[in-house]
This record gives sequence, C-alpha cells and structure tokens, in this order.
Amino acid sequence: MYNLKLFAIEVFILTLLLLILSFTVIRIRRKEKIAVGVDGSQVLTRAAAAHSNFINYVPFALILQWILISLGLNLWWVSILAGLLVLGRIFHCISVLNLEIKQQPTYLFRGVGMIMTFSSILLSATLLLCIAFYQ
Repeated sequence: MYNLKLFAIEVFILTLLLLILSFTVIRIRRKEKIAVGVDGSQVLTRAAAAHSNFINYVPFALILQWILISLGLNLWWVSILAGLLVLGRIFHCISVLNLEIKQQPTYLFRGVGMIMTFSSILLSATLLLCIAFYQ
C-alpha cells in the first residue's frame, strides 16, 4: 500500500514538472510570436527539446516502476527508483529553465539529471529481470 502512495506522490511531482515545461514552451511561443515550429529561436528550441525529452523518458520509467510495484517490490527499492527519477527530472528541468535566463546551457545539472533518469530506468529493468528469474 505504501508503494502505491509513494508512486502517487512521484506521479504528482512529475505531472507538475511536465506542466512547468509545457507552460514554459507556451510562454516562449507567445513571447516570440511563434505558433508552430521553432523558427530559429534557440530558447524555444531548447525548451521544446526539454519537453520532448521529458515525454520520451518519464512514461516508460513510470511503466517499469508500476510493473515492479505490481510484482511486490519492497518500499526501499521503490523509493530509490522514485528518487532517482524525480531528482533527475528536477535537475534536468532546472537546467532548461536556466537556459531561458542565461541563454547558455547548464551542462552539470543537465548531465546529472540524465544520469539519474537513465539509472532509474536501467535499475528498474534490471530489477524486472531479477524478479523474472528469481521470484
């Protein structure tokens, strides 16, 4: 039961991050008067890419976690996976929001965010394989 509550909190936080990224893209589009595409705007290109990156990785990571929770993975592991994913996405989001302000990528936050996201996905997949063979 606690696994599902933790998962619900994780999904809530990630939903807020998705909305922040979405509204950032919308705000930049309005500011630069670009309805479709990026029209050469570096800031819009980066914001749209960050939004796309989020959409590419987060749903898959959450599906993996949902399967693990359904298979009875203990709270300790679920906490690690959730923490890696949420913190990774927060770091990546900070990096993107910083891009808009400074016009220069914050590669440290972006790199750490991607490493944490990939770690969450790889660890989830590895745990699924272990459960498949050993449970």
